[in-house]
Amino acid sequence: MVALLTWLTAFIWLSAVHAQGTTTCEPGFYLAAESCLPCEPGTFSDGGAATSCALCPAGSFTASLASVQCNLCSPGTFSDVTGAAVCTQCAPGFAAPEAGSTACSACQAGTFSSDTGATACTACPTGTFGSTGAALSCELCPGGTFSDATGSVECARCPIGTASATEGAVSCETCSIGSFSPALGLLECVACAPGTVAAASGSSACAVCGPGTYAPTNGGSECLPCAPGSARNTSRARNCQLCAPGTFAADPGLVACQACPSGTIANSSGATSCSICPVDAIPNPSGTSCSRCAPGTTAQPGDTVCVFCGDGVVQSSEECDDGAGNSDDVPGACRTTCVRAFCGDGTIDEDEECDNAFLNSDTDPDTCRLTCTLPFCGDGIQDEVEACDNGAANSDIDADACRTSCTLPNCGDGILDSGETCDDGTLNSNTAANACRLGCAPATCGDGVVDTAESCDNGSRNSDSIAGACRTNCAVASCGDGVLDDGETCDDGDDNSDTAADACRTTCTLAICGDGAIDDGEECDDGTLNSDVAPDACRTTCTTPRCGDGVIDADEECDDDSALCGRGCNLIPDIADDPDSDAGSDAGSDAGSDADNIMDTRPPLDEDEFDGLDPELDDVTDDDGTTDALPIDDTNAIDDTNGADGTSSAPDTTTTETDGSGTLSPDSEGGDADGEVADSRCSSMPAPAGLTGFLCIAAGLVLSRRRRRQN
Repeated sequence: MVALLTWLTAFIWLSAVHAQGTTTCEPGFYLAAESCLPCEPGTFSDGGAATSCALCPAGSFTASLASVQCNLCSPGTFSDVTGAAVCTQCAPGFAAPEAGSTACSACQAGTFSSDTGATACTACPTGTFGSTGAALSCELCPGGTFSDATGSVECARCPIGTASATEGAVSCETCSIGSFSPALGLLECVACAPGTVAAASGSSACAVCGPGTYAPTNGGSECLPCAPGSARNTSRARNCQLCAPGTFAADPGLVACQACPSGTIANSSGATSCSICPVDAIPNPSGTSCSRCAPGTTAQPGDTVCVFCGDGVVQSSEECDDGAGNSDDVPGACRTTCVRAFCGDGTIDEDEECDNAFLNSDTDPDTCRLTCTLPFCGDGIQDEVEACDNGAANSDIDADACRTSCTLPNCGDGILDSGETCDDGTLNSNTAANACRLGCAPATCGDGVVDTAESCDNGSRNSDSIAGACRTNCAVASCGDGVLDDGETCDDGDDNSDTAADACRTTCTLAICGDGAIDDGEECDDGTLNSDVAPDACRTTCTTPRCGDGVIDADEECDDDSALCGRGCNLIPDIADDPDSDAGSDAGSDAGSDADNIMDTRPPLDEDEFDGLDPELDDVTDDDGTTDALPIDDTNAIDDTNGADGTSSAPDTTTTETDGSGTLSPDSEGGDADGEVADSRCSSMPAPAGLTGFLCIAAGLVLSRRRRRQN
């Protein structure tokens, strides 16, 4: 309906466009009654003055109005008429591989097409075939056939020696051994019948077992030889026949059994050998049993007739016959069975060491040998008194061999056997140095014998932990072995050191001051160079040189307790021209002016030089600008001072001393208020400066000088 409405709309519109006396039309239209009409589906037009549309040729189509050309049918479709509006899909079993097909091609044999609209036919897969064309599917190969390639038109029959019972097989199974396939296309292989075999796989026939062999069951792969005691003289046998009494078969695979030799018998079926009749017995004619000789006659083993022995006449089966001289006890005599004396007859003859008759043995210990010799070491038989006996293989030089004395190899026999690392025979020793030990082990540290390169060896008492013990490396206890021995105060083994701090020394002594290594708590340690008298030397207490240690070092002018040596070990200049001059009572009245003169003539004092002034140590600036340390304590008193003009002036006539608390106080001779004030100011000010500071220093000098005079 939609297509119809679309066509009508287009027709009305196009008719309106071309309704007024048109003589030519656009492509896709044709001229009718001076109007342009669209070409119908299945037709086309180039336009112009065409009065009709052309039909689409076979193999093409157009499904729309006003087509200017036709479209080729797509692969898988065709058009076998002209003017087609649509193409037809190829039916199953057919295909159109190219565009513009006018017909679909039938699938060839070996191919198929199962769907409509196929562009190509599919080859039959392996295991299938297609024998006809235009096939919709392929067939499975039936049993006994196979197809190992695609596109097969027929299946191949299974070759001889193979078979297949499976439909759709791509290959046939090879017949296993014991079976065969004699023809083409068999569903299964056939088992070989008894008496026949197939030794290889893929056999086309079974082989027949020949005489002397047999195959007892179906599916045999080899013919078995007849066992000893049996035989078979025909082919295709499923078993062999036992030899009858009086016959034997010694070897396998025999065609026939043999009769027992003359003088022997086989008294049962299946004999593999024949036996000899005992003394005084002979075989019966059939060879199936022995018959005893008549009284007065005798026969030796193997004889076929009985003869009279002892008549002094050597008959056919006799070796000797001395008549009454025959004896079984006399050495070398003809025996009563008319045989010569022999080893094994129970009589010791001249060339025999022993003869126990049937008890002679080459396997039983401690018995007469088959050679009528006594048992001996080396005969290959281990007798009661022997630990071993390998006969000719006995050896006194080969490792692990039984010795020629029929004794087992052992440590100490001088031969290096398995498990031994040495064996010097009688030289083995557990006391001699460097000797192979009695256990056939080499001398080692720990065996209790001091060998070369060992300085001690106490065996199991060697120890790496017991003081004074021989060490486990057979070295005597020594400093550095990590064990604290007598006479050692420490021993850390490889950690002993003469340079590491606080380490046990290589002499196994504890780290001490004076050993040359700086330990914890030491400032220095130069060993034997430590000195309490040499300048700048590390002291014997392992402290660095310092002011106050009594030794004048490079940066010191003095170092003693004299009043002229300051606390910084610098000399104090003597500022009084005359140490014995009287300060005078006018010093007090002139103190102010003298101090002023001093302050005026000395270089300005830096207050920083007085920072930290305390009762124990302070500094003073000399006329030359240098600073000397002045002790101000309870043992140093200020005496006098030099003024700027070189005259001596005293700020106070009263001697003052410290009161023990670090402050100046009047001495026992009395004082004045000015001294107390000065003392109070000096002790209470943290850093007296200017005139006050200088007065304090001057007072200290005066008191120090006075105390020296008193002393």
